[in-house]
Amino acid sequence: MRLRGGFYIDDAALPTMRAVISYEGVTTAVGAATGDTLVDAGLASEPSYAGLSVKILGGGAAGQVGFVTTHVGGTLAVSTPFTDAAGAVQQIVAGTPFVILSPNGGAPRIIELLEAVLRQNPLESFWEPWQDEVVGIDPNWWATQVVGTGAVTRDVTENGVLKVLLNCPAGGDRARLRSVQRWRLDPANFRANSVVRKLRVRWRAKVNDLANIDNGIFLMGLTPATTSTRVAINVAVFGLVADAISSITDLNGGETVNDLSAGLDFTQWLLFQQEVYRLGTLDCVRFTVSDAAGVTNTATHVTNIPVRSMYLNYVLDSEAAVAAGLHIGEIHAAYYDHTLA
Repeated sequence: MRLRGGFYIDDAALPTMRAVISYEGVTTAVGAATGDTLVDAGLASEPSYAGLSVKILGGGAAGQVGFVTTHVGGTLAVSTPFTDAAGAVQQIVAGTPFVILSPNGGAPRIIELLEAVLRQNPLESFWEPWQDEVVGIDPNWWATQVVGTGAVTRDVTENGVLKVLLNCPAGGDRARLRSVQRWRLDPANFRANSVVRKLRVRWRAKVNDLANIDNGIFLMGLTPATTSTRVAINVAVFGLVADAISSITDLNGGETVNDLSAGLDFTQWLLFQQEVYRLGTLDCVRFTVSDAAGVTNTATHVTNIPVRSMYLNYVLDSEAAVAAGLHIGEIHAAYYDHTLA
C-alpha cells in the first residue's frame, strides 16, 4: 500500500512518519481569502485538532506551519495567515496537500526510535557463534575443565545449530567452560562520568536430564574465580533451586535469589541475559530468561551485588549415577556508554 509522500505501508520510515503526523490530507475547497483557514471535508469525521500545528506542503505557502485555533467540521482556522514568498497573504486553494503535526512534532516517539538504534551500538562487543571448523573451541577465548568422564566439545549434530556441549555421562562428573577474559561487574562506577555505563551478557542454552543436574554445583554467568560453583561467594549467575531456573547474586555470603522458571522449559532453547548498570543510587543486575514462544521472566537485583572482575562461567555436574548435559549456543557480551534497556 502506497501513501502520499512516497511511503509504502512496509517502509522502515513509516513508524517515524506516523509518530510525527496526526493527519495527512488534501484540501477539498478553497479557504478564506484572509489566508487563515483551510478546508478538507475529511476533517469533519476526525477528532478535534485544535491546539496542534498544520503544515502546508504545496502551493505558494508550502513549508509554512500554522497554529490551529479552531477545528469546526472540515475547516481549520490558524492564528496567523499563511503567506507566500513575498510575504503576501496566501489563500489556501483546493488541492493543497497538508499535514497536521503530532504534539511536540512526535518527539517522544522519535527519541524512542533513536534509543532503539543506540541499543545496537556497543562500545566493545564479544561474539561467539562457535563456527570455527579448524580450532573449534578457541583457547584464546575459552578454557575448559573436566572431572571424571566429563567432556566439553563443539557440537554440530543439531540441525542448524552450532554449539558447545558440556556432557557429564556419570554421577560426579563435571564439565566447565569459562572465558579467558574478564568482564567488569562494577555498577557503582558505571556513572555519568564513566566511559562504561552498562554491561550486557547474553547466550542461548538448554539442558538434557534436568533432574540429574547437581543444583549445588551448576551455574551460568559471572564469577570472580575460574573454579567457582553455585556455592561460591561474590557471584552473579543463573542457577538451579529445586531444579527451577533462578537468578542469584551473592555478596560475601549474603544472597538474593529469584525464581525465573514460570512457564519455561529448560530442556528447550532459552535466551539468558544479564545486564549490569546503575540506576540513580542503586547498583543493579537485571536477569532475563525468555523462550521462543515469547514467555519472558525478569528479576532486577539491587541487593547483594558483588563488585569484581568476572569470568563468564558455565559449570555442569551430574548427581547420583546418571547423565546430564548442558548445551551452550551463541554468546554475546558488550559494554555500552548508555543505560538504555
